[in-house]
Amino acid sequence: MPMAIVTRGRYLEKLFKFVEDQAGPLIDGTKVLKLNPAGLHYVQSRLQALQELDRLLVGAPVDYLRAYVSDLGDHRALEQLRRILRLLTTLKVVSALAPPARDPTPLSLLPFGRLKVLELRGCDLSTSAAKGLLELRHTLEKIICHNSTDALRHVFASRIAEVKGCPQWNRLSFVSCACNCLLLMDESLQLLPSVETLDLSRNKFAKVDNLQKCAKLKHLDLGFNQLRSISSFSEVCCHVVKLVLRNNALTTLRGIENLKSLEGLDVSCNIISNFSELEFLVGLSFLQSVWLEGNPLCCARWYRAQVFSYFSHPENLKLDDKEINTTDYWKRKIIVASRQKRPSSFGFYSPAKDDAEGEGCINKKRVCKVSPIL
Repeated sequence: MPMAIVTRGRYLEKLFKFVEDQAGPLIDGTKVLKLNPAGLHYVQSRLQALQELDRLLVGAPVDYLRAYVSDLGDHRALEQLRRILRLLTTLKVVSALAPPARDPTPLSLLPFGRLKVLELRGCDLSTSAAKGLLELRHTLEKIICHNSTDALRHVFASRIAEVKGCPQWNRLSFVSCACNCLLLMDESLQLLPSVETLDLSRNKFAKVDNLQKCAKLKHLDLGFNQLRSISSFSEVCCHVVKLVLRNNALTTLRGIENLKSLEGLDVSCNIISNFSELEFLVGLSFLQSVWLEGNPLCCARWYRAQVFSYFSHPENLKLDDKEINTTDYWKRKIIVASRQKRPSSFGFYSPAKDDAEGEGCINKKRVCKVSPIL
Protein backbone atom coordinates (compact mmCIF):
# COMPACT_ATOMS: atom_id res chain seq x y z
CA MET A 1 0.00 0.00 0.00
CA PRO A 2 1.50 3.37 -0.97
CA MET A 3 2.31 5.75 1.87
CA ALA A 4 2.46 9.52 1.95
CA ILE A 5 5.23 10.91 4.13
CA VAL A 6 4.64 14.42 5.46
CA THR A 7 7.94 16.22 5.90
CA ARG A 8 9.02 19.32 7.84
CA GLY A 9 9.17 22.86 6.49
CA ARG A 10 5.98 24.86 5.97
CA TYR A 11 4.34 21.88 7.61
CA LEU A 12 0.70 22.85 7.49
CA GLU A 13 0.94 24.23 3.96
CA LYS A 14 2.31 20.97 2.62
CA LEU A 15 -0.15 18.96 4.67
CA PHE A 16 -3.10 21.03 3.42
CA LYS A 17 -2.09 20.53 -0.19
CA PHE A 18 -1.46 16.82 0.15
CA VAL A 19 -4.70 16.09 2.01
CA GLU A 20 -6.73 18.15 -0.44
CA ASP A 21 -5.17 16.50 -3.50
CA GLN A 22 -5.42 12.96 -2.10
CA ALA A 23 -8.67 13.25 -0.13
CA GLY A 24 -10.39 10.41 -1.99
CA PRO A 25 -7.62 7.78 -1.68
CA LEU A 26 -6.97 8.81 1.93
CA ILE A 27 -10.60 8.38 2.90
CA ASP A 28 -11.06 5.02 1.16
CA GLY A 29 -7.74 3.72 2.56
CA THR A 30 -5.81 3.19 -0.68
CA LYS A 31 -3.33 5.79 0.57
CA VAL A 32 -2.11 6.17 4.13
CA LEU A 33 -1.36 9.39 5.96
CA LYS A 34 1.99 9.11 7.73
CA LEU A 35 2.94 11.68 10.36
CA ASN A 36 5.70 12.03 12.91
CA PRO A 37 4.70 12.64 16.57
CA ALA A 38 5.85 16.28 16.52
CA GLY A 39 3.92 16.96 13.32
CA LEU A 40 0.77 15.35 14.70
CA HIS A 41 1.11 17.41 17.88
CA TYR A 42 1.38 20.63 15.88
CA VAL A 43 -1.64 19.76 13.74
CA GLN A 44 -3.69 19.04 16.85
CA SER A 45 -2.67 22.36 18.43
CA ARG A 46 -3.86 24.24 15.33
CA LEU A 47 -7.14 22.29 15.22
CA GLN A 48 -7.67 22.98 18.91
CA ALA A 49 -7.19 26.67 18.25
CA LEU A 50 -9.77 26.41 15.47
CA GLN A 51 -12.18 24.80 17.90
CA GLU A 52 -11.66 27.65 20.34
CA LEU A 53 -12.40 30.06 17.50
CA ASP A 54 -15.71 28.29 16.88
CA ARG A 55 -16.66 28.91 20.49
CA LEU A 56 -15.69 32.58 20.27
CA LEU A 57 -17.76 33.35 17.17
CA VAL A 58 -20.79 34.20 19.24
CA GLY A 59 -20.62 37.44 21.23
CA ALA A 60 -16.90 38.24 20.84
CA PRO A 61 -15.73 41.74 19.74
CA VAL A 62 -14.98 42.01 16.02
CA ASP A 63 -11.47 43.36 16.55
CA TYR A 64 -10.64 40.46 18.86
CA LEU A 65 -11.89 37.92 16.31
CA ARG A 66 -9.86 39.54 13.52
CA ALA A 67 -6.70 39.29 15.61
CA TYR A 68 -7.45 35.68 16.56
CA VAL A 69 -8.15 34.63 12.96
CA SER A 70 -4.99 36.40 11.78
CA ASP A 71 -2.92 34.53 14.36
CA LEU A 72 -4.55 31.23 13.41
CA GLY A 73 -3.67 31.58 9.74
CA ASP A 74 -5.79 30.12 6.95
CA HIS A 75 -8.68 28.92 9.08
CA ARG A 76 -10.68 27.82 6.03
CA ALA A 77 -7.91 25.40 5.08
CA LEU A 78 -7.88 24.19 8.68
CA GLU A 79 -11.61 23.55 8.54
CA GLN A 80 -11.17 21.50 5.37
CA LEU A 81 -8.31 19.58 6.98
CA ARG A 82 -10.44 18.89 10.06
CA ARG A 83 -13.30 17.50 7.95
CA ILE A 84 -11.00 15.14 6.04
CA LEU A 85 -9.12 13.89 9.12
CA ARG A 86 -12.41 12.95 10.73
CA LEU A 87 -13.13 10.63 7.80
CA LEU A 88 -9.74 8.86 7.62
CA THR A 89 -9.72 5.11 8.30
CA THR A 90 -5.94 4.56 8.42
CA LEU A 91 -3.13 6.45 10.14
CA LYS A 92 0.58 5.89 10.79
CA VAL A 93 2.52 7.82 13.41
CA VAL A 94 6.21 7.02 13.05
CA SER A 95 9.10 8.61 14.91
CA ALA A 96 12.14 9.82 13.01
CA LEU A 97 14.39 8.64 15.87
CA ALA A 98 16.36 5.42 15.45
CA PRO A 99 15.17 2.51 17.68
CA PRO A 100 15.20 1.94 20.59
CA ALA A 101 14.81 5.69 21.12
CA ARG A 102 11.24 6.97 21.46
CA ASP A 103 9.79 10.37 20.68
CA PRO A 104 8.33 11.76 23.96
CA THR A 105 5.99 14.17 22.18
CA PRO A 106 2.46 13.69 23.59
CA LEU A 107 0.04 12.15 21.09
CA SER A 108 -3.51 13.24 20.44
CA LEU A 109 -5.78 11.19 18.20
CA LEU A 110 -8.82 13.36 18.86
CA PRO A 111 -9.03 14.63 15.23
CA PHE A 112 -9.56 11.06 14.00
CA GLY A 113 -12.97 9.62 14.76
CA ARG A 114 -13.29 6.75 12.29
CA LEU A 115 -9.90 5.02 12.31
CA LYS A 116 -9.93 1.30 11.56
CA VAL A 117 -6.15 0.86 11.30
CA LEU A 118 -3.61 2.60 13.54
CA GLU A 119 0.16 2.12 13.50
CA LEU A 120 2.45 3.63 16.13
CA ARG A 121 6.22 3.22 15.88
CA GLY A 122 8.74 4.90 18.15
CA CYS A 123 6.12 6.90 20.04
CA ASP A 124 6.01 6.92 23.85
CA LEU A 125 2.67 5.97 25.38
CA SER A 126 4.30 5.23 28.73
CA THR A 127 5.32 8.84 29.33
CA SER A 128 1.87 10.26 28.62
CA ALA A 129 -1.41 8.74 27.49
CA ALA A 130 -2.47 9.11 23.88
CA LYS A 131 -5.56 11.33 23.99
CA GLY A 132 -8.46 9.90 22.06
CA LEU A 133 -7.03 6.39 21.76
CA LEU A 134 -9.61 4.75 24.04
CA GLU A 135 -12.40 6.51 22.14
CA LEU A 136 -11.34 4.59 19.02
CA ARG A 137 -12.36 1.24 20.53
CA HIS A 138 -15.70 1.49 18.69
CA THR A 139 -14.06 1.64 15.24
CA LEU A 140 -10.49 0.29 15.47
CA GLU A 141 -9.97 -3.15 13.89
CA LYS A 142 -6.17 -3.30 13.68
CA ILE A 143 -3.48 -1.75 15.84
CA ILE A 144 0.30 -1.97 15.53
CA CYS A 145 2.27 -0.58 18.46
CA HIS A 146 6.03 -1.18 18.13
CA ASN A 147 8.67 0.30 20.44
CA SER A 148 6.05 2.60 21.91
CA THR A 149 5.01 1.36 25.36
CA ASP A 150 6.25 -0.27 28.57
CA ALA A 151 2.91 -1.86 29.44
CA LEU A 152 -0.03 -3.27 27.48
CA ARG A 153 -2.49 -1.44 29.71
CA HIS A 154 -1.09 1.89 28.45
CA VAL A 155 -2.58 0.95 25.08
CA PHE A 156 -5.82 -0.83 25.94
CA ALA A 157 -6.90 0.48 29.35
CA SER A 158 -7.24 3.66 31.36
CA ARG A 159 -4.25 4.51 33.51
CA ILE A 160 -6.36 5.59 36.48
CA ALA A 161 -9.09 2.93 36.47
CA GLU A 162 -9.06 -0.77 37.25
CA VAL A 163 -8.79 -2.92 34.12
CA LYS A 164 -11.94 -4.82 35.11
CA GLY A 165 -13.93 -1.62 34.86
CA CYS A 166 -12.58 -0.61 31.45
CA PRO A 167 -14.68 -1.09 28.29
CA GLN A 168 -13.77 -3.81 25.81
CA TRP A 169 -12.38 -3.45 22.32
CA ASN A 170 -15.11 -5.41 20.56
CA ARG A 171 -14.01 -4.68 16.97
CA LEU A 172 -10.25 -5.13 17.39
CA SER A 173 -9.21 -8.33 15.58
CA PHE A 174 -5.49 -7.72 14.87
CA VAL A 175 -3.04 -6.63 17.58
CA SER A 176 0.73 -6.35 17.25
CA CYS A 177 2.68 -5.10 20.27
CA ALA A 178 6.07 -6.49 19.33
CA CYS A 179 9.46 -4.97 20.19
CA ASN A 180 8.38 -3.13 23.34
CA CYS A 181 10.46 -4.89 26.04
CA LEU A 182 7.20 -5.74 27.86
CA LEU A 183 7.51 -7.76 31.06
CA LEU A 184 3.92 -8.81 31.72
CA MET A 185 0.99 -10.10 29.69
CA ASP A 186 -1.23 -8.01 31.94
CA GLU A 187 -4.97 -8.02 32.55
CA SER A 188 -5.67 -5.56 29.73
CA LEU A 189 -5.55 -8.54 27.34
CA GLN A 190 -8.90 -9.51 28.82
CA LEU A 191 -10.36 -6.47 27.08
CA LEU A 192 -9.75 -8.04 23.65
CA PRO A 193 -12.57 -10.58 23.16
CA SER A 194 -12.50 -10.30 19.35
CA VAL A 195 -8.75 -10.51 18.73
CA GLU A 196 -7.85 -13.19 16.17
CA THR A 197 -4.19 -12.34 15.55
CA LEU A 198 -2.00 -11.40 18.52
CA ASP A 199 1.70 -10.65 18.01
CA LEU A 200 3.58 -10.19 21.29
CA SER A 201 6.98 -11.25 19.98
CA ARG A 202 10.34 -9.69 20.89
CA ASN A 203 9.44 -8.71 24.43
CA LYS A 204 10.54 -10.08 27.83
CA PHE A 205 7.61 -12.25 28.89
CA ALA A 206 8.46 -15.09 31.28
CA LYS A 207 4.89 -16.36 31.59
CA VAL A 208 1.86 -16.83 29.33
CA ASP A 209 -1.07 -15.14 31.04
CA ASN A 210 -4.50 -13.46 30.70
CA LEU A 211 -5.59 -15.12 27.45
CA GLN A 212 -8.70 -16.70 28.95
CA LYS A 213 -11.10 -14.17 27.42
CA CYS A 214 -9.47 -14.05 23.99
CA ALA A 215 -12.04 -16.56 22.79
CA LYS A 216 -11.51 -15.91 19.04
CA LEU A 217 -7.72 -16.08 19.09
CA LYS A 218 -6.30 -18.05 16.12
CA HIS A 219 -2.77 -16.77 15.52
CA LEU A 220 -0.49 -16.18 18.50
CA ASP A 221 3.17 -15.12 18.23
CA LEU A 222 5.22 -15.22 21.45
CA GLY A 223 8.58 -15.68 19.77
CA PHE A 224 11.78 -14.08 21.07
CA ASN A 225 10.66 -13.82 24.69
CA GLN A 226 11.91 -15.49 27.90
CA LEU A 227 9.27 -18.20 28.36
CA ARG A 228 10.28 -21.25 30.37
CA SER A 229 6.86 -22.85 30.62
CA ILE A 230 3.61 -22.86 28.65
CA SER A 231 1.58 -24.94 31.11
CA SER A 232 -0.94 -22.09 31.46
CA PHE A 233 -2.30 -22.97 28.01
CA SER A 234 -4.42 -25.44 29.96
CA GLU A 235 -6.51 -22.43 31.01
CA VAL A 236 -6.97 -21.08 27.47
CA CYS A 237 -10.36 -21.75 25.87
CA CYS A 238 -9.64 -20.62 22.33
CA HIS A 239 -9.07 -22.20 18.95
CA VAL A 240 -5.44 -21.30 18.25
CA VAL A 241 -4.46 -22.48 14.76
CA LYS A 242 -0.91 -21.07 14.51
CA LEU A 243 1.40 -20.76 17.53
CA VAL A 244 4.92 -19.31 17.40
CA LEU A 245 7.19 -19.91 20.40
CA ARG A 246 10.59 -19.74 18.72
CA ASN A 247 13.63 -18.34 20.54
CA ASN A 248 12.45 -18.84 24.11
CA ALA A 249 13.80 -21.01 26.96
CA LEU A 250 11.34 -23.92 26.81
CA THR A 251 12.44 -27.35 28.02
CA THR A 252 8.98 -28.94 27.84
CA LEU A 253 5.89 -28.79 25.63
CA ARG A 254 3.48 -29.51 28.49
CA GLY A 255 0.37 -27.41 27.93
CA ILE A 256 0.39 -27.65 24.13
CA GLU A 257 -1.87 -30.72 24.31
CA ASN A 258 -4.79 -28.47 25.27
CA LEU A 259 -4.71 -26.55 21.95
CA LYS A 260 -6.75 -29.10 20.02
CA SER A 261 -7.21 -26.89 16.92
CA LEU A 262 -3.49 -26.33 16.40
CA GLU A 263 -2.28 -26.69 12.80
CA GLY A 264 1.14 -25.02 12.93
CA LEU A 265 3.62 -24.99 15.82
CA ASP A 266 7.00 -23.25 15.83
CA VAL A 267 9.17 -24.11 18.86
CA SER A 268 12.49 -23.76 17.08
CA CYS A 269 15.54 -22.43 18.94
CA ASN A 270 14.47 -23.51 22.43
CA ILE A 271 16.20 -26.03 24.74
CA ILE A 272 14.02 -29.11 24.19
CA SER A 273 16.31 -32.13 24.50
CA ASN A 274 14.00 -35.09 25.11
CA PHE A 275 11.99 -36.74 22.33
CA SER A 276 9.37 -37.81 24.89
CA GLU A 277 8.17 -34.18 24.91
CA LEU A 278 6.66 -34.92 21.49
CA GLU A 279 4.06 -37.10 23.19
CA PHE A 280 2.23 -33.87 24.03
CA LEU A 281 1.64 -33.43 20.27
CA VAL A 282 0.18 -36.87 19.61
CA GLY A 283 -3.41 -35.85 20.37
CA LEU A 284 -3.34 -32.80 18.08
CA SER A 285 -5.17 -34.32 15.12
CA PHE A 286 -5.09 -31.12 12.98
CA LEU A 287 -1.34 -30.56 13.27
CA GLN A 288 0.27 -30.04 9.85
CA SER A 289 3.57 -28.26 10.51
CA VAL A 290 6.14 -28.41 13.32
CA TRP A 291 9.39 -26.46 13.55
CA LEU A 292 11.97 -27.92 15.96
CA GLU A 293 15.27 -26.85 14.42
CA GLY A 294 17.69 -25.24 16.84
CA ASN A 295 16.77 -27.48 19.80
CA PRO A 296 19.29 -29.92 21.36
CA LEU A 297 17.28 -32.95 20.18
CA CYS A 298 18.02 -31.98 16.58
CA CYS A 299 21.57 -33.24 17.11
CA ALA A 300 20.35 -36.78 17.83
CA ARG A 301 20.88 -39.68 15.41
CA TRP A 302 17.96 -40.11 13.02
CA TYR A 303 16.40 -36.90 14.34
CA ARG A 304 13.74 -36.56 11.64
CA ALA A 305 12.76 -40.22 11.76
CA GLN A 306 12.54 -40.05 15.56
CA VAL A 307 10.11 -37.14 15.35
CA PHE A 308 7.96 -38.76 12.65
CA SER A 309 7.79 -41.96 14.71
CA TYR A 310 5.45 -40.23 17.20
CA PHE A 311 2.81 -39.60 14.53
CA SER A 312 0.57 -42.29 13.05
CA HIS A 313 0.21 -40.37 9.75
CA PRO A 314 3.59 -38.72 9.17
CA GLU A 315 2.76 -38.10 5.52
CA ASN A 316 0.40 -35.35 6.70
CA LEU A 317 3.11 -33.54 8.67
CA LYS A 318 5.88 -31.14 7.69
CA LEU A 319 8.93 -31.04 9.95
CA ASP A 320 11.05 -27.88 9.70
CA ASP A 321 9.12 -27.08 6.52
CA LYS A 322 10.03 -30.41 4.86
CA GLU A 323 7.81 -33.41 4.24
CA ILE A 324 8.86 -36.94 5.14
CA ASN A 325 11.14 -38.48 2.50
CA THR A 326 11.92 -42.12 1.66
CA THR A 327 14.90 -42.33 4.02
CA ASP A 328 12.88 -40.83 6.87
CA TYR A 329 10.06 -43.27 6.11
CA TRP A 330 12.16 -46.45 6.42
CA LYS A 331 14.08 -45.23 9.44
CA ARG A 332 10.76 -44.43 11.08
CA LYS A 333 9.57 -48.00 10.35
CA ILE A 334 12.64 -49.39 12.11
CA ILE A 335 12.12 -47.14 15.13
CA VAL A 336 8.43 -48.00 15.45
CA ALA A 337 9.16 -51.72 15.07
CA SER A 338 11.83 -51.61 17.76
CA ARG A 339 9.32 -50.07 20.16
CA GLN A 340 6.68 -52.69 19.46
CA LYS A 341 8.94 -55.74 19.51
CA ARG A 342 8.22 -58.28 22.32
CA PRO A 343 10.93 -61.03 22.45
CA SER A 344 10.27 -64.47 24.08
CA SER A 345 12.25 -65.79 27.09
CA PHE A 346 14.68 -67.62 24.76
CA GLY A 347 15.32 -64.58 22.65
CA PHE A 348 13.13 -65.75 19.75
CA TYR A 349 9.64 -64.73 18.78
CA SER A 350 7.39 -66.89 16.59
CA PRO A 351 3.85 -65.71 15.76
CA ALA A 352 1.00 -68.05 16.60
CA LYS A 353 -0.68 -69.85 13.70
CA ASP A 354 -4.20 -68.69 13.11
CA ASP A 355 -5.07 -70.41 9.81
CA ALA A 356 -7.73 -73.14 9.56
CA GLU A 357 -5.26 -75.92 8.79
CA GLY A 358 -3.21 -75.19 11.83
CA GLU A 359 -6.30 -75.23 14.00
CA GLY A 360 -7.31 -78.60 12.53
CA CYS A 361 -3.99 -80.27 13.36
CA ILE A 362 -4.12 -78.94 16.89
CA ASN A 363 -7.64 -80.28 17.36
CA LYS A 364 -6.70 -83.73 16.06
CA LYS A 365 -3.80 -84.00 18.45
CA ARG A 366 -6.04 -83.01 21.31
CA VAL A 367 -8.57 -85.72 20.32
CA CYS A 368 -5.88 -88.44 20.17
CA LYS A 369 -4.64 -87.50 23.59
CA VAL A 370 -7.99 -87.61 25.36
CA SER A 371 -9.70 -90.57 23.59
CA PRO A 372 -10.13 -93.66 25.83
CA ILE A 373 -8.49 -97.02 25.07
CA LEU A 374 -11.04 -99.71 24.05
